[in-house]
Amino acid sequence: MNEDKAAKYHRLRRRASIFSLITSVSMLLFLIGSGSNEIIRDFAQDFAAALGAPSFIRSIAVACLSAIALIVLHEALILGPHLYTVNLERRYGLTTVSLGVSVIDHLKAMIFTLLVTSPVVASVYIAMRFWPSLWWLFAGILCSLVMGGVMRIAPAVLLPRHTRFVPVGRHVLCQRLKDLSKRAGTTTLGVYELRVGGRNRRANATVAGFGDTCSIFLSDTLIQNYSDDEIEVVLAHELAHHLHGHIWFSLVCDSLVLLAGCFNASVVLPIFVNHFGLQSIDDVSGLPLLVLVVGLTVLSGQPIINLISRYQERLADRKALEMTRKPTAFISALRRLCAQNLAEYRPSRLNEVLFHAHPSVAHRIAEAQRWAKLEGQNVRNQAAAG
Repeated sequence: MNEDKAAKYHRLRRRASIFSLITSVSMLLFLIGSGSNEIIRDFAQDFAAALGAPSFIRSIAVACLSAIALIVLHEALILGPHLYTVNLERRYGLTTVSLGVSVIDHLKAMIFTLLVTSPVVASVYIAMRFWPSLWWLFAGILCSLVMGGVMRIAPAVLLPRHTRFVPVGRHVLCQRLKDLSKRAGTTTLGVYELRVGGRNRRANATVAGFGDTCSIFLSDTLIQNYSDDEIEVVLAHELAHHLHGHIWFSLVCDSLVLLAGCFNASVVLPIFVNHFGLQSIDDVSGLPLLVLVVGLTVLSGQPIINLISRYQERLADRKALEMTRKPTAFISALRRLCAQNLAEYRPSRLNEVLFHAHPSVAHRIAEAQRWAKLEGQNVRNQAAAG
């Protein structure tokens, strides 16, 4: 099961994540405590003033420039932990991406973050100016919509646009998957193979779509190495999430945590007015403090989000078993995915609570075996009654 190897890999990866988190928090505290946040604000104001634009436009430019400076500084500081993680995945055979390509990918992600975040920050500070008592509500709703689109909806839409894909050529498999989605109450627009094997060794399946229509995307690493039964049960699990609306429910939960973070910031920011260079709540020099408070709130809520996610995963597992009635294939697929994706078979309870959005593989297999045993007993009882 590669349990020892997986445990070591995840231990090292967690260390990198914790170091990256410490780096981010330290950067924000340094900017707040050293007065560097004032330097960034003053530079942004001088640059915006040089544009000769009206006052309102200058205030938007100042907020955007402050956000850009903060993001660029942050991404530069966490580049080291990011490259360490990439090298770790290369060492453990999970990716073949070079460090050079990883740097380019990191820059692309940073540019995307700049394009999305800058107007959001500007909108939040405009709300602070015009609605000083309720800006947090506007900010929470806006950030939830934007982050929800990026984190939950956009991947399903953008994944096939940025990864080469072709229709799956195995007619029998395609028909089985279409029949499965039909039983789940979903109309399949197509079954596609994502060509990820050249960069990523992990195997996965994705259901992309809205309402009662979807497209099915299977990684080439899944198609090439798994039986049709195993692929069917893996997809059934993803269809179960789609069927039960888990993505939308998770988005609501994430939004509530984010809204709580914005509310906490609305409480903390006034306390620091006239301290650390913060002249008013809508002073962009308070951006590092705003990010710090929201970020810590989201981080503190992560165990609850993980708890909800693990519950959804258990529901999806059960629904997948009910739809396919193939517990043997389900268990073998879990074992093979665990080995190929280097998942932790039986993490400690603390690690599962803090870091895992899925139940342990050991727990999922035990539940599948229990389901199979109960189903077998039900069949025997029905046969005896007949």
